[in-house]
Amino acid sequence: MATSDTLDFVSSVGVGRMSTVAQSRIDSRTFSAVRTNSSAESLRQFEEAFARTDLRGLVRRIDFDVILPPVSEKRLENKFQSSLEAKANSTAFSRAVLDLFARLSSWDAKGIALRVTATSPSDDETMRATGRSISVRPRRNDFRYIGADLAAIPETGLPKVYSVSSLDMEKLDCNSGNPSGRRLHPDLLQVMMLSLPMLESAKWEFFMPPRSRGQRRQEFRTALAAALDRSSFSSLQSLCITLHDVDPRNENAELESFVGDTGVDDLSAAVQGICNSPTLTTLRLCGKWSLSSTAFERGFGPSVSSVYIDFSSISPSGNWLFDSIPHLADEDETCDDYNDNDSDDDEASTGGDLYDFNSADSDEMDNLDSEAEDRANSFLPAQETRGRPNADNFLPLFVSVTTAAAKSFNSLAHLEAHLMGGVSQVHLGYFGCRGGQGRETAEFSVDWPHPWIRKRHPGEELDKPTWYLATWGAVDPDDWKIPRALRAAMESCPTEVSIMTHSNIKALEFE
Repeated sequence: MATSDTLDFVSSVGVGRMSTVAQSRIDSRTFSAVRTNSSAESLRQFEEAFARTDLRGLVRRIDFDVILPPVSEKRLENKFQSSLEAKANSTAFSRAVLDLFARLSSWDAKGIALRVTATSPSDDETMRATGRSISVRPRRNDFRYIGADLAAIPETGLPKVYSVSSLDMEKLDCNSGNPSGRRLHPDLLQVMMLSLPMLESAKWEFFMPPRSRGQRRQEFRTALAAALDRSSFSSLQSLCITLHDVDPRNENAELESFVGDTGVDDLSAAVQGICNSPTLTTLRLCGKWSLSSTAFERGFGPSVSSVYIDFSSISPSGNWLFDSIPHLADEDETCDDYNDNDSDDDEASTGGDLYDFNSADSDEMDNLDSEAEDRANSFLPAQETRGRPNADNFLPLFVSVTTAAAKSFNSLAHLEAHLMGGVSQVHLGYFGCRGGQGRETAEFSVDWPHPWIRKRHPGEELDKPTWYLATWGAVDPDDWKIPRALRAAMESCPTEVSIMTHSNIKALEFE
């Protein structure tokens, strides 16, 4: 819904002309935001309004909604999204971005925040032609992506846009009242980034393919690494990426490796380039990131002030960051939330693609066997006994991020690194000492121990940089001591530091 400072070129599409409200705001120059979509009429009104170049400098935000092809009610009710639907969506999205960028390429204005969403007329009851209430197939869009259709984009790429400094695609599907679950592929961002040379801030959200689709997971990570190519971010200051993924509950399952023949994980190398960017101030990697120490071995850039990372329990080489705890392994009774049929024709055992939904339009409903899906994705049988941080994988990763933070003493205000395992958690924090500014930020996660530290130091400022290390769950302080290498990394700051620790069992000790 448009606000009082918004030029709305969406609600007037049906009448085929600019609304009197929009025209009044143009005449009085009382707007700072624009709402438009990819329909021909909405873009025509947008182009008509900003043929006056003197108005372009007033724009601070553009909300752009890509209109995707409609879906038949039979498919909405009975079918998961097909590859043909996905291709049509990718084509529509690529063409829409091309249309918008072509119009913005001539703008001299600077500092515009662009928010992009995607909506099909089928996504919301109020948008459907019939208005009939239907029951949309749950998770129907979970297994396909909106990506780049290179056939719809010139060989030279999208037009360069110098007016956009911020790109928000974090909630791609939330323009309508009912989120559709549509998902973005990073190859589309790779194409878009090459055309936004003045980008200072970016927010993205991605969903990794399920574990049973190993090749697609590798391709997805490779595309994400390419989208993070540092050469596309010469002005980047703030980057927030949420990468949704799920660690296996079956901790005895065979794990995938993303390390190529060169021994390098592309995504960790790409994150390294972003971390080391000279302009970067804020980095947030939320969700589940499987990264190696390579990502942080060159440290953070000279301007970094805030870092947040959610780590996966699995390394890119396919190894756990936690070792099995003997008494848990001895006591483990495999938890299987379904009846254990172990049938020979189970898709998980035959290697069939559970998500190959390309059936023709019909009244027959696509079915997804939940048990077969959970087994294929190593979610069942649940065997969660790994809870002891290990020396081979956990330690190098946490030492590298700690060392990177310590080297950024002059600029870093705070850092959070969270590792959430099945039975154990490790939380690492750094609170810089910059006149209290870093510790009073509102960006701490809701479960972060900032209030605890303030309670332990009532009415006073911390007079030195402070590290915080907490373990939860099955990490036994009698069995696991804070490694010397991790303590040395904390103390490698060029000034005296304070180290606070916490465990839900008893006080942590150093080696």
